[in-house]
Amino acid sequence: MLIRAGYDIAFTCEQPVPMLAHLSVHASRNKDLRTPQRLFTTPGVPIYDYVDSFGNICTRLAIPAGGLTLSCGFVIEDDFQPDPVAPEALQSSIEALPDDVMLYLLASRYCETDRLSVARQTG
Repeated sequence: MLIRAGYDIAFTCEQPVPMLAHLSVHASRNKDLRTPQRLFTTPGVPIYDYVDSFGNICTRLAIPAGGLTLSCGFVIEDDFQPDPVAPEALQSSIEALPDDVMLYLLASRYCETDRLSVARQTG
């Protein structure tokens, strides 16, 4: 099935602001894009893409004083099948985890550990 997706995101700021945006389709899905995925900025500013250690496409730019709009539209194909799951996978205790996965347990702006611990305490 074909999916038409896109966005128009407007930012307003009083002074120039550097930005790192994660708005692109993951590189592993590029083969499924049926139209180009191009990011447009209004006003036009230089943009630079790089791929991080997780395979995410990261876009660097600077929002000028006054603001900026990011726009993109594309068509992607998807089979609408759920992601594979492994119900037989075992859960390991934290002390048994290898060192290289410990960084995924650290707090981040995406995982507000103070709120999670409150939720755990209050049920």
